[in-house]
Amino acid sequence: MRWRRVLLAWVALSPFVDGELLPIKTYSTADGLASDRIDAIVADSRGFLWFCTPEGLSRFDGRRFVNYSASDGLPHSRVFALTETSSGDLWIGTARGLSRITANDRAARLTSYKLAPQGPANYIVALAESRSGTMLAATQAAFSSGLALASP
Repeated sequence: MRWRRVLLAWVALSPFVDGELLPIKTYSTADGLASDRIDAIVADSRGFLWFCTPEGLSRFDGRRFVNYSASDGLPHSRVFALTETSSGDLWIGTARGLSRITANDRAARLTSYKLAPQGPANYIVALAESRSGTMLAATQAAFSSGLALASP
């Protein structure tokens, strides 16, 4: 019986309550994003948003995008994962290996690593930092024979 009164009061008052529409801005390649498809979004400790895309990595400062691709030093433009370590380094997982941007590098130079000579072991789909500070990389090779974790 009480729920009927609450429902009746809600229905009677609902025309007088206005919801606020939040401003929404849509970004695309026309705005500088590397690709219109986003596979992962990471916010770092400096306030940047990073977007992992099939066409590279995009960094957004709130106004403009800066893009990184194979021509900038990534092992491959297909970026699946990005993680920030406790020391502030950024690790990037691509379809052909791993890259790192060190925390104190204002120029955002990329250092790249291969985890193994064969292709599937370098197809990095997820990254994490262990409690001891070791970087762990889950690779495509893991899907055929269980979970594979690597530390460069």
